[in-house]
Amino acid sequence: LSSSAVKEVARFKGCIKGLVPEEIEKDIVKSFDKNIFK
Repeated sequence: LSSSAVKEVARFKGCIKGLVPEEIEKDIVKSFDKNIFK
């Protein structure tokens, strides 16, 4: 896993934080993680 991918995920999490309810954020992050860590 490249560090740039990690940065993208961190940036994405930062973008959605506060914009969506926490439960939805967790769902998004979960599906996001599945797409990256195959």
